[in-house]
Amino acid sequence: MKVSIITMTSTYNYGATLQAFALQNCVESLGHSCEFIDHYRVCEDEHRTVNLFDFSKGNLLKIPYKSRLEKGYSNFELFYKDHMHMNGRKYKNDEELMTDPPIYDAYITGSDQVWNPRELKPKYYLKFAPKSAKKISYAASLGVSDTSDENKRIISEYLKNMDGISVREEQGKKLIESLTDKKVNLNCDPIFLLDRDTWRSYEKPVEGIKGDYLLCYMIYKPKWINEWLRAIKKKTGKKIVFVGLSGYRPVVHDKFVRTAGPAEFLWLIDHASGVITSSFHGTAFSVMFGKPVIAIPDPPRPARIRNLLDTYGLLDCELKECDTSVDFKEYDYETVNEKIKELRKLSVKYLKDNLT
Repeated sequence: MKVSIITMTSTYNYGATLQAFALQNCVESLGHSCEFIDHYRVCEDEHRTVNLFDFSKGNLLKIPYKSRLEKGYSNFELFYKDHMHMNGRKYKNDEELMTDPPIYDAYITGSDQVWNPRELKPKYYLKFAPKSAKKISYAASLGVSDTSDENKRIISEYLKNMDGISVREEQGKKLIESLTDKKVNLNCDPIFLLDRDTWRSYEKPVEGIKGDYLLCYMIYKPKWINEWLRAIKKKTGKKIVFVGLSGYRPVVHDKFVRTAGPAEFLWLIDHASGVITSSFHGTAFSVMFGKPVIAIPDPPRPARIRNLLDTYGLLDCELKECDTSVDFKEYDYETVNEKIKELRKLSVKYLKDNLT
């Protein structure tokens, strides 16, 4: 079967890229051909550059690190080229996709926040796909537990288009179930469809990173994070490595890695003594690799990370405020890994059953 995936891929975002890759990898392992719809590109060139003549605040902060950031962009593009299969056409806008879609036997939307009600888009409900094709979601995330009545009306109408519905969070499952009479499946994020050894086969080491370190990867940065990081650094005696494609000094750290693409990001998590992160996928990969983790959800939107921790019995790894007495907690990784295997089996079965 020829299968196509539409998701938030081809951005310079570690989680978005790696979850998309994992879903494609799994679909192909089931014997199907699988390509991404190239609708979300952030660049047209081989890799993005830091513009020396852009004097906006955000860009000015990147200029001193131009060569390192461009190496990071290049590492992303290399990962796309080596491991991710695009359909060969770049759609410039949603209208172009809706009026002249690529033709496949089946279409998958998800994972990541493709169904976030803050920005409802028909393409993420596969409204562009031919009526004769199979249309399913996989671990689609809404990122919220409720939304407006008008959004509910629109989503309910869009769901009529779907042959199979799969979401990532329990809160999302309850919301979608209230809007349709179709079965709503709860499945793991795509990164859990691959095991640790498979992920390790895609890692690339980062030059200059040696010895014990704590990895810090932040999307949301609370005002108190530096106070807490100084305390944990003093308590553990370990250096802090920060990873991200940004120019400014974000938080307390000993080393800032600006050159990491997806493969280097995997290596940094896998080789860390512990991970501090406010990212969903930073948390997910920490759990995957069995790393002690301090997860810091964004207070207005805590559901994604909190649901992930709850699924694997790790709610005590959440840090809600600047409590400098909080340290990394050891947990029984074998028990967590058994849960990962259980959810992986159910999720692969969902894909098998719906791609026939």
